[in-house]
Amino acid sequence: MAEDIRLGSGYASALLLLCLNKYADKEQREPIRKHLTLDRLQDDQLRLHYLYVFFCRNELDPVLARAARHLDTPDISLMMRLCQDAKDDRLSKHGKCCDTCLPKKKGGVRTIRARRLPFLQALLRASGKEQDNIKWLKSVMAPKVFSEIKDQAIQRFLNTEYTLLTH
Repeated sequence: MAEDIRLGSGYASALLLLCLNKYADKEQREPIRKHLTLDRLQDDQLRLHYLYVFFCRNELDPVLARAARHLDTPDISLMMRLCQDAKDDRLSKHGKCCDTCLPKKKGGVRTIRARRLPFLQALLRASGKEQDNIKWLKSVMAPKVFSEIKDQAIQRFLNTEYTLLTH
């Protein structure tokens, strides 16, 4: 959370934020969410990833989101529209989008990359797609496919999403 003005530090912080999103829980994300105010989100890459992660998790402060619009970039606008469309079930290829988040195995292992995880969460929380998402999760959590996912954070994520959808 230290201020860093070196070239590329915003991008490095953004990657760290994606990893924190993948491997940490809400209590560990909360200090970052509170610390990164509009003044501290001047770097385009950090702002893009911050808005992406916390918007998809429904943890984005609406006041900050409104204020950040004044610092909008084409990348941020596109990402926010895409994630909002995913949440609102306005994507025409919902299932295909889910599939691209968990690509075919490489070397006998499957994983969801940190940069795709917030988008997948937005897809899995889409209103009106509950039955499709349950079906997709069941196919991913089938023993043959699930055994190819070695990353415990991804296994935990998939189990949590399945539990939320089925209860």
